[in-house]
Amino acid sequence: MKKILFVFLTVLLTGAVSFAQVNQSSVNQMGVDNSSLVTQVGVFNINDIYQDGYMNEAEVDQLGFFNVSLLEQIGEGNGYFATQVMSNFSTALQLGWNNLAVVDQLGMNSSYITQFFGEDNEAYVTQRGFFNTSDIDQWFSYAEIADVFQYGMFNMAKITQFGGMYDEAVVSQYGIGNYANILQEGTFANYALVDQMGESNYAFVDQWLGAFNSVEIDQYGYMNGAYADQWGGESNLALISQKGMYNFASTFQLGGWLNGISVNQMGKGNEAYATQYFGDLNTTMIAQRGKRNLAVTTQEGGFGNLIDVKQRGKENIASVYQLEGALNWAFVNQRGKYNYAEIDQIGGFWNTADVYQRGKGNDAWVTQLGGDFNTAEVEQYGKKNDATITQVDGAFTNAYIGQDGKFNDAEIYQEDNFGSYAGIAQIGEGNDAYIEQFDNAFTFAGIIQIGDDNAAAIGQYDSDDSYALIQQSGNNNVAWSVQADGENNVALTTQLGAYNYSATLQVGSNNYVDVYQNGFGHGSTVTQFGNGNSAVVSQYNAGMTP
Repeated sequence: MKKILFVFLTVLLTGAVSFAQVNQSSVNQMGVDNSSLVTQVGVFNINDIYQDGYMNEAEVDQLGFFNVSLLEQIGEGNGYFATQVMSNFSTALQLGWNNLAVVDQLGMNSSYITQFFGEDNEAYVTQRGFFNTSDIDQWFSYAEIADVFQYGMFNMAKITQFGGMYDEAVVSQYGIGNYANILQEGTFANYALVDQMGESNYAFVDQWLGAFNSVEIDQYGYMNGAYADQWGGESNLALISQKGMYNFASTFQLGGWLNGISVNQMGKGNEAYATQYFGDLNTTMIAQRGKRNLAVTTQEGGFGNLIDVKQRGKENIASVYQLEGALNWAFVNQRGKYNYAEIDQIGGFWNTADVYQRGKGNDAWVTQLGGDFNTAEVEQYGKKNDATITQVDGAFTNAYIGQDGKFNDAEIYQEDNFGSYAGIAQIGEGNDAYIEQFDNAFTFAGIIQIGDDNAAAIGQYDSDDSYALIQQSGNNNVAWSVQADGENNVALTTQLGAYNYSATLQVGSNNYVDVYQNGFGHGSTVTQFGNGNSAVVSQYNAGMTP
């Protein structure tokens, strides 16, 4: 700063030439085979070069008014090439070996480059416009590449590469007031790209340790925000794409190998948070379209797990958590508004959870604890429906809930089953259904409700190869069936009409129950204890023909 001030005062006080033709250049060289080439055309351009070492090279071209270029080279084989048109500022410090800095400025811009005690590093700055700022720091690094391109006004880019090797960081900014910050510290062959087009977008990339990790952030629009952190690990990938305004995305990857995160946002005010802790070959994909949707995903450990979240609409919320396990898959697809979906997969192998919501204010919860090859699926159409599936251990167990209407409530709980199936289908309003299966093999439980305010429940406990089905068509019917401590039991319940009641209890093996109710206000209770029992009940109102 003192040197600039001295040059400025010298120019003002000298009378050798007219003010309109004043340019100032200072070149100081110490060492062997250093070279400098300076060209100044215009008014009051300032250049200052200091070279100390061997075979350092500097070339400065200035055209315009009050361009300033300040360079200090200490070491061997460093190169600095600056082109300034109009009124720009560039400063560079090169301390090391074979470092390269290239600056190309058009307009009124500022560039700061520091290459400190490194070797074979490269820094490139291209600026077009006004009041853009670029700051590149390469400290104690080897063969690092930093590249900044700015077109517009008031854009700011900062790249810091510290103690790494073979890393590359790229910032591209088109527009007004965009901000990008990339930090690569102690890394090997990592890659970071921030591409911004629009106004007031901001992006932060933090890569710490690790090798062959990659981050790409694309922002188009206004006030979009993105954070991508990669700490340690190898060959991990994070991709963020934002189009619109006020969208926010945050990805965090700690350790692990070949994990991948992809976030795609289009709209306004969407938020996405994706985290991966350790683990290998895990993948998270989030796609949001609309306004103020929220997605939160976490993968902790594990191998080959997959999370896929799609949101389209307004203020939908999706939460997915995977802990350990292998080849578990979780899918959430939301269309509409105010829907909520939550999936938790803890351990297990090749379990699948799938939630599809279309409508308004539907809620779905799926929990899979351990187990192998289990499947849980929820489909919701309408509004204010609730669905819950819980699977604990077991293998080859399937659960399905389908709801079409409003205010329906369904729940399935399965524990320690093998090859069992539970399914609930609800069409109408205000229906309730519950299925519980515990310690069974190859059992089937199904509830079908068509109408309003029906209630049904099935419980199967240590009852292998058993079958229970409840079908309700009408309103305000109630039915429940329990099968326990046996095998090969069959319980069938059919209710047509309103206010019918049926209860079935089977304890033993090879029992059979068939209850058929048609009409209004019928009641049936069947209890079977033992083996090989059979009961058939048919009920009709007066005047009805069987």
